[in-house]
Amino acid sequence: MNGNDAGHQGSVDERTMILKMLKEDKITIEEAEALLKVLDTSDDDEAGFTVRDAAAEPAAKSTQDEAPRGGPETDETDENTETDDSESRRSSGPHGRPGSGTGEETRHHGFSFDFGFGDLGREISRSVKQVLDEVNTTVKSHLSEESFDLHSTLASAFGKKKAEADRSFTVPADGITNVILKNTWGDVAISGDDRSEITIDARIVAWGADDEQARSRADEATVRHVVDGAELTLDLDGADENKRIRTDYTIHVPRRLGILVRVKSGEVAVDDVSGEVAVATMSGDVKINGCPGDLNVRTKSGDITIAGAEGSAEVMSTTGDLELEFRRCAGCTVGARTTTGDVELVLPPDAAVRIEAQTTSGEIECTLDLNERAHSKNSLSGTFNAPTGSVAIKTVTGDVTIKT
Repeated sequence: MNGNDAGHQGSVDERTMILKMLKEDKITIEEAEALLKVLDTSDDDEAGFTVRDAAAEPAAKSTQDEAPRGGPETDETDENTETDDSESRRSSGPHGRPGSGTGEETRHHGFSFDFGFGDLGREISRSVKQVLDEVNTTVKSHLSEESFDLHSTLASAFGKKKAEADRSFTVPADGITNVILKNTWGDVAISGDDRSEITIDARIVAWGADDEQARSRADEATVRHVVDGAELTLDLDGADENKRIRTDYTIHVPRRLGILVRVKSGEVAVDDVSGEVAVATMSGDVKINGCPGDLNVRTKSGDITIAGAEGSAEVMSTTGDLELEFRRCAGCTVGARTTTGDVELVLPPDAAVRIEAQTTSGEIECTLDLNERAHSKNSLSGTFNAPTGSVAIKTVTGDVTIKT
């Protein structure tokens, strides 16, 4: 067997092991796909079936009876959420309850902790982790500069012309309890204070084949706002799915409001609002600071940073690190999940929670003095003070750190 054959056989073995873990319901479909993408070789047709085909076989456990995810807006399916049914069935929103799974597994806030990763060869798991860590490091190093924007760079590279326009307006906040923002492409910054109105500043950047077309698109783009009962909804009138128009928002709201943001591509920052905050993105980092209400944050590709939290939190990223810092944590339900990324949780000394943490190929470090402590390299459980809440953490190829 030559070197190429050996490398190919190693890849096949790792693929087989990942699919075996999927069939045994030890990882989700999304996690399996993320791992297989890294191991993918040029002979794409060899397998003859997909990850989802494997998941559909009888060996996989059914989750169809589990409760759907909750949140500020659950009656609408939107491409911005990009949440598969399998993921929705596995976890609930901040106010929800986990699904009632069957079998011997134990669920905490929608996360399963019935892993048996002793069967997974440690060399294989370390190899997969190393590859994914290198991919994450490379991508982040290229995207670390604030001025870098992939879509803008590509548009300029292909000779597209750019035009800009600003839109600003104010909406009375009387009777409004929630602000909903839908954005295809662009960064969003929302902050709360003691004001009595909602101010919206939008910077619109449009591209076209020439200066005239770019200027026409920028001038015609408007930010639509609709008040329906207690909700204010903001979006770009005639949103451009082809990403020829970027809209960056700076929004100031009364602190009491709740916020729901859906962005396909862009960073999101929410500061100092006391209502419930829900953020869903396809690509982009999310930062939430000083928001004491319940949090529901999801991104496919991006880091999530939360500081000064006080309520329940459901936090998920497919590719990204999670950093969660709680100012208070008694009676809270916290779920943190990522496929390829580290998780860091900082709790106050008077937190009162039961902790469950799992990682496939990373390590767990906990400086808390836990009761009923059960700790191995890849798992941790125990109670901190007299628990009135719970913390559930899961990562596939990342480390977990828990501290005060």
